[in-house]
Amino acid sequence: VPLPMMPFIASGPEFANEKTAGQMLAVLAHGVSVAVGATPNLSILSDQEDASKADDGVVELTEFFSGEGLRSLVGPRLIVEPDPSRAAEKILAEIDAKRAALGWDA
Repeated sequence: VPLPMMPFIASGPEFANEKTAGQMLAVLAHGVSVAVGATPNLSILSDQEDASKADDGVVELTEFFSGEGLRSLVGPRLIVEPDPSRAAEKILAEIDAKRAALGWDA
């Protein structure tokens, strides 16, 4: 079974530093969804003169990773959910969907 089809997900409390962000992005690039408990700090555009453009860029980038943008390209998505109970529900839903796609009992 190809890695992106396997019923598992990577999870962590937050993108704590560049190393953690790189690891999570590598997991996403391999087709595995990632769940984090805190919104990633996407301040890469904060040095722009027009703060509103920076904010728009951060919103677009966040939507790309957590919405259908990344999923439509390589299959996974970034799940950002600070509430542990809701995070668990979203993780289990992702796993159950992959198990169903493989014909495995949920």
